[in-house]
Amino acid sequence: MNTFRFTPVRLSTAVLIAVAAMSGMAAAQTEVKQPAAARITATVPLADRNAALMYLKACLNLPKDLSEKIGEVDYDTCGTTTEALEANEKFKAALALAETFKADEWVVASKQTKCDFEFAREEGMFLLLPHLGKFRVAARSLRFLARHEGAAGNVEVAADYLASVIRMGNHITTDGFLISNLVAEAIDLHAMDEMKLLAKNDRVTASALNTMLSALDTIDSKDPLLMKQSIESERDTMFASIASKCTGPQAGELLANQIIPMQDRDDAAATVRRQIIERMDEKAIAEDIRLGRKAYDDLLAVWDEPNALERFGTIETEIAANKYGVLASAISPSLSRVKSSIKHFEKNLKEVRAALHEAHGVEASPATP
Repeated sequence: MNTFRFTPVRLSTAVLIAVAAMSGMAAAQTEVKQPAAARITATVPLADRNAALMYLKACLNLPKDLSEKIGEVDYDTCGTTTEALEANEKFKAALALAETFKADEWVVASKQTKCDFEFAREEGMFLLLPHLGKFRVAARSLRFLARHEGAAGNVEVAADYLASVIRMGNHITTDGFLISNLVAEAIDLHAMDEMKLLAKNDRVTASALNTMLSALDTIDSKDPLLMKQSIESERDTMFASIASKCTGPQAGELLANQIIPMQDRDDAAATVRRQIIERMDEKAIAEDIRLGRKAYDDLLAVWDEPNALERFGTIETEIAANKYGVLASAISPSLSRVKSSIKHFEKNLKEVRAALHEAHGVEASPATP
């Protein structure tokens, strides 16, 4: 048997080969470039930061049970003075928890220009919007603290809290989903009710009034709460998702599994609708999408007409009768209700602006377009 032995020559040669190999590895390692996505970015100035990320942190810091405690407070009966609030047991119980609420996080985030939650819109009707519930809790908390601060004479702080709620509403109106706009409307109305009350506070200042008026002036005068814009966005998102997900031999079944659960009905009509949808192939779905888009387009075409509510009613009756296909009857929103809701909002907006201007001692002027 031949046995390999290291001779001095062989040993030195082996060492040279090993050193060369290690040098090659080192060279190769130095040539590896760090992926651009993994590089540490420079600090983004506060003014340029995305409010959505700031809201995420604020959502995580919401105190447990805060919503329940504040929800028990009746603002119509709890009073507006420090003495009255201290005598109200439910207000006192909520205040103990509200004082751990990090209001400044929401105030600062609301002042950012950019707010983009980068939704996975391809998920369509299955997209979750978990931030909306948190926004409702935060908005109610800010109103609660505004009542507390206003009673204590800290009207500037109270005004800033209420203005922040309006700005928060503005941020979620750009989500592109009607439910977000409806939440924005709800929290704005909470803030407006408290603004009217703060305007009557004997210690209210011109600065506090201007803070609230400036926030109200940021609401779009032509499309309050951007409802119309969101309806257009929702239309595009929903139909694009259906077109991309409901394909192949089981296209109809896939579509039925998306649409039927949304109806929250278990009757003969739902059974028939499922059967109709399950028999649809890709071509039939594409045609139904075309009809569904037309339903939205016809509704939006009369949005600004003086008799819009009447026209909505006519079109919605046709939608319910499946004139615009199965999809339209399943997912199109009731624009009659939306339009009525906007009218209610505009009425409240006009009233609160008038109240603030009256406290200012000047005549109310129209909102900035």
